[in-house]
This record gives sequence, C-alpha cells and structure tokens, in this order.
Amino acid sequence: MYAEDSAGNKGTNSLTRNFRVSTSPPLSWEKLKLALRSPSNGFTLNSRNPQLEWRHSRCDCVVKEISSYIIQYSTDITFPPDKTTDVSGIFQVLGINPDNNLYVNMGYTIQTPLYNGTYFWRVCAVDTAGNRTQFTAPWSFTVNVPDNEQPPQCSAPQCSASIPCPSGFTCQAGVCVPVVMAPGDLTITVHTTTGTAISGATVTVDGTAKTTDAEGKVVFAALSGGSHTINNVTASGYNDHGTSSVTVNGATAQTITMTAPGTEGYVWGTVYFDQIGAPAPNILIDIFNQSTDVKIDSRLTTSDGKFQSSPLPSTGTYYIKIPAYEKELRDLQPTSLTTGEKIIILETKGTVTGIVQDDGGQIVSSATVVLKKYPGEEFVDTKTTNSIGQFSFDALPGTYVVTISKAGYDAYTSSSFSVQSRQTVNLQTVLGNIVLNSIRGTLTVSVKDDKGAVVNTATVTVRSSTGVVAKSFTTSGGTGSTQLAPGSYRVSAVASGFAESLQQTTNINSNQTSSLTITLAPATGSIRVVAKDPSGAPLSGASVYIDGALAGITDANGELLATGLKLGTHTVRITKGGFTTVEEQVTAGETAVVVDTSLKKNNLVLFIAIGLILLIIAAALYFFKFGKKGTRPKGRPAPKGGLSLPQRPGAPRLRPHRHKGGLPPSSIKVKKK
Repeated sequence: MYAEDSAGNKGTNSLTRNFRVSTSPPLSWEKLKLALRSPSNGFTLNSRNPQLEWRHSRCDCVVKEISSYIIQYSTDITFPPDKTTDVSGIFQVLGINPDNNLYVNMGYTIQTPLYNGTYFWRVCAVDTAGNRTQFTAPWSFTVNVPDNEQPPQCSAPQCSASIPCPSGFTCQAGVCVPVVMAPGDLTITVHTTTGTAISGATVTVDGTAKTTDAEGKVVFAALSGGSHTINNVTASGYNDHGTSSVTVNGATAQTITMTAPGTEGYVWGTVYFDQIGAPAPNILIDIFNQSTDVKIDSRLTTSDGKFQSSPLPSTGTYYIKIPAYEKELRDLQPTSLTTGEKIIILETKGTVTGIVQDDGGQIVSSATVVLKKYPGEEFVDTKTTNSIGQFSFDALPGTYVVTISKAGYDAYTSSSFSVQSRQTVNLQTVLGNIVLNSIRGTLTVSVKDDKGAVVNTATVTVRSSTGVVAKSFTTSGGTGSTQLAPGSYRVSAVASGFAESLQQTTNINSNQTSSLTITLAPATGSIRVVAKDPSGAPLSGASVYIDGALAGITDANGELLATGLKLGTHTVRITKGGFTTVEEQVTAGETAVVVDTSLKKNNLVLFIAIGLILLIIAAALYFFKFGKKGTRPKGRPAPKGGLSLPQRPGAPRLRPHRHKGGLPPSSIKVKKK
C-alpha cells in the first residue's frame, strides 16, 4: 500500500506482506494422534546424530492438512530459547507403522553433531493455514560417545571493561547475564552533616521501624534481594529524611545524613519527556555525593514529574543519575524549595525494527541481533529473531549499527543509522533488505533405473520445503551436483522413457555434502479415443479394444482415456452395433495420443431386413391368390387321388395318409357359389 496527499502526490509503496486463507478447520489433536516413537524415552545412544521418529494418523483428513512439523530438542526440559534448537520442515516418510497400519511413521536425523549429555525432544504439526498443534509430551535420550565432551566456549565476549552491559545486566566471563539480587542484611547509618553519629533516630523500612544504636546504626536482617522502601528517618532536632528507596544485593550499607533546621538544602526539580509540559512520572533518580561518589538517596518522580531529595547539607556538592535514560547532571548545590529547581528533559526512546532473510529470500529465525552504538560499537542490547525473522529494540536517541549472526551464515554488520525520540526506524526502509548470505552445502544426486542401471542423462528438480523450485540441473553419466543454502529440500528426477520420481526429502548443511540416489521407473503411455458418427456427433457406448482386450466403453462425449500402457505401438479397435468397425495402429507416448475417428453406418442389416419384408409380402400374395380350395392354375390337370407332392427322381413315393376308416362324408361340406 502507499499514501497519497491532498495534492495527489503518491508516496513509496510499503513492504509486501502475504497471508494464506484456509477454509479447513485447524488440525484436531484427537484425529492427528501424534506420538513419539524412537529413541525410546530415556534411551542411551552411541551416536552424535540421532534419528528421531514419530507417527501420526494415516487418515486423509489429517495427511492432506499437514504442511510441516516443528521439532524441538534441548538440554533443558523447559525448552528455554537459549538452550533449544527448532527444526521445521516436511521431513522423511518412513512408511506405514508396522505395529498398527492406521499410522504412518515420520523421521528426522539431527544434522548438527551432539555432545555427550541428556537431551529432551518433542514434536508438533503445522496445518496448511499455519496453525500449530500442541507439542507432544517430551521424551529424553542420552548421547554417550567416547571423546565427545563439549569443549569450553571460546566465542567473542559480549562485554568487557570497555564494553559495559546494559542496565539490569552484569558482565560475567565476557557474557552479559541478568543481575540477580541476593538477599542480605541492610545496615543504615545515620549521622549529621559533620559526620557525627545520631543515636536514637527512628528508621522505618518497608513499614518496620527500628532505632539507631550509639554508633547511629540500625540493621534490618535477612531482607530479600531487590528494591526496598525507606519510609522515613526521624530524629529529635533534625529535619525528617522523608521517603527514599534502597536496593539490597547481599550485605548492603546505606548512609543517611540528617540536617538541622535552617542548614538544610534540597536537590529538587521536574522531569519532562521531550519538552516542558509533558511530565515524566515514575522515573527513578539516584543522588550521589560528588566528592565521595557514594549514593545517598533514590527517589521516584511524582505523577507531575517532580522529585525532591531528602534534606542535604547546603554546603555539599552532588550529582544525579537517571539510569533508564543514561542521563547524568553534575555539580548540583542543595537549595531551598523556593529556588534552584532543576529542569530535566528526557529524550524518549525510539524503536528499531527489522526482518532478517537469507539470500534465497527465506526468513531467518533464531538469529542473534546485537544493537551497538556508533562509532565505537559499544554494546547496547541483544535480541533473537522470532519465527518470522523479526527483531525489535527500544533505543535512546542516537546513532547505532546492528550485527547479526547465525550458524551457517556469514556475519552481517549494518551501516550506521539514527534513532530519534518516539520514532520507529524500519531498517528495511533505511538500509534495504537485511540479507544473511548462506554458507552453502553440496547436494549430489545419482539416478538409476529400477534394475540398478545408471540413467545417463536426467533432469533433477530441487524444491524448497514449501514447494518452490530452488534449483534444476541435468546429470551427466548418471550423477550431478549443485550448491544450496542450508535447509530442507524436496528432490525429484525425470528422464526420457521414465516417469518422474517421487519427491525425496533431504537436509543441506553448511560446508557439507548430502548425497541422494533416485530410482526411476519406466514411463507409461496413454491413448485417448474420440468416437463419432458419420455426422460428427459424439458416439457413446462404443466398445474400445486395445491389443484385443476390452479397454472400456466411450462416454456421453464419445471419449475414452486408456492409461498405464507400455510405450510403443498398439492395435486399437472400435466397435458398435449398426456401425462399421474401425481398427488403427497407434503409438502410445508419455502424453496422451488421440484417436479421433468416425464410424460409418453398416447397411447390411438394413438390406437383409428389406429382403425379408419383400419375401413375406410375396408369400402373402401367393396365398391369397392360389391358396383357396378348388382353384388352381389353368392348364394343369388335377392330380388323381387327391393332392400329390412333386417327387424328385429316385425318391420313394409318398402315399397320402388317411385316418383309419376314413372321415364320414357328413364331415366334409362343399359350399357352392
């Protein structure tokens, strides 16, 4: 999309996004029946690259809806992101489950060698709309291979004396780790501006009040690690200290200076966001004695952005820090609450976002992105790209670079870019696409026929896990190879005289060679018959014979498609009653060969029918003319003794048969005209 102003000027197009629509409901866990198979739960393996197997239902309602799987394996059963490897893809079909043929088995071989130790793994399915099912309950396995212990880590440090960690983190062995506050005792010392201990002062922490001893000290034992509130400190003849905060991290000491009325001053003021008039509430402000560099007070700004220190000796010099915004003000003198207000403007943070993709245009998840200041590359923060390759930082106004790394890819360092207050910086817009170049692997393919003989020349097609063609190449002498970015691919092959193979799944790893052998089956041909009558209209119900065997009957369109035929010449015969039989020699190819023919009318039956009709008419006329009693053709004398049949020469003479005793005369009547 793009924006258009009131003058009709069009802005630049936004980034392109895609989405998928699926009308099918999400995969049902009950129908899916997803379960782990191997290695058995708790099994010990003598392999650095275990094969993981699972199974699911063979039902079409499941198989057609599964687009991919996600496998997770980790050294921690809670699967934290920093200890978990995610692998997604189509993976290998191992066949029908031998224990129950209602299930199909799937498998994946872990590509990155594992060190000795116990690992946990689980699987979920993803449907065609991108919906994930729940994960299976995790199983564990143990890798135990001689001389396979994990070596000490030697990666570049994240932090050092010159590269500090961000707020809330501490540097340990070159790595920024979250600060964990330890419980401990809090000791508070109360004294005057000249350093004299004040005994009998009342100190209240988290609502619990205690009194200082002769040395001006009071101990609050076994407090939890973290922030606590000093509600107030009071002493006779001194100004109240007021409310402040203290952070406990193990044994912690805090000093509070009390001032006598008329000698005190305050570090006070108002904090705004970006400009005066936009108060900044709940901002933590730490106050330090500038000469000793000791923190003496901590305050939170009020709802209108105001802060006020406890009473301080008016002769001292102090400075304040605002940790969340890396703000510091020095050389502050305590004043009365009527003069000396400090106005602090905080530049609010902006947002840095980006999407990481590889050189094949695919998103890169689980990549490590580090935000650094520029120049100097001082560490600021680190993030990991999510499942769609995105990352996001909150950053104070300034100039930065990002560095990106992931196993299998070359390291990436961006150009510098600027962040302003409350600005969202999309790095695709500022820098262009963020692309990690893959450290490629090699795919080698050998092609053979079903008898094991080499197929010299074949075309090999390599598709991504989503079905997009990534590479196509031709083998020579039965073998071919290509370079591919790491990932999961589907590979198929086809050659002249052979049918295209099923797709095989393989995984490509950086700087490694993956080998596949593909077997091709002989190709089959097909013949499509189109039968018509003499007028050209479709002739349905015609019988089609191929090489003497009935192949089928033409449909309402006069067509029949015969498939699965050997390549070569076949005899096609088409017959139907009332039509002349047609016979042709046809060569079946890998694409359907069309036999388009007309059957002529067969008139023999018509001629026979006409002859029979004429014969019946002639017999009827003869009977009506000569068949009556007492009539006969002229010139021919009546035979003696009644009716006499003509005899052929040499045949025995037939005598008329009479009933015994003859017929009585009264039974024969002659009607005279």
